[in-house]
Amino acid sequence: MSDSIIIRKAKQDYVCSCCGHIIHKGDEYLDKVILNVGKIVKHDRYHDECPRISDAEKLFKKIVINDGDLIAADENGDKIHIIGIKYISTGPRFICRPWDKQLTGDFDINYLKNYYDEKGDPIL
Repeated sequence: MSDSIIIRKAKQDYVCSCCGHIIHKGDEYLDKVILNVGKIVKHDRYHDECPRISDAEKLFKKIVINDGDLIAADENGDKIHIIGIKYISTGPRFICRPWDKQLTGDFDINYLKNYYDEKGDPIL
């Protein structure tokens, strides 16, 4: 196995493997190339100066503090349970379910910026 880190200039938008934010086309980033017996190549891409804590990390910590069930409401008072996080190629998605249903869905962090905690403070 061989690992190497290369500084590159992004030819397209990528998702930072550390914080989940976008590495924009034209920005410099760190590309950790992982080779496994010459057959499998994996790229972990990171901001050159990655933000210390992302909105996704802040929200995840709040979910953990609330024992895996963060209750939030939007400006209309509609409540949801934010119960987890999953990572896909485009970045983190938060698993939520409506207050009165058992069905779950996953949402981008930007969707949840309009939600508030029990004190009326924004969750992000």
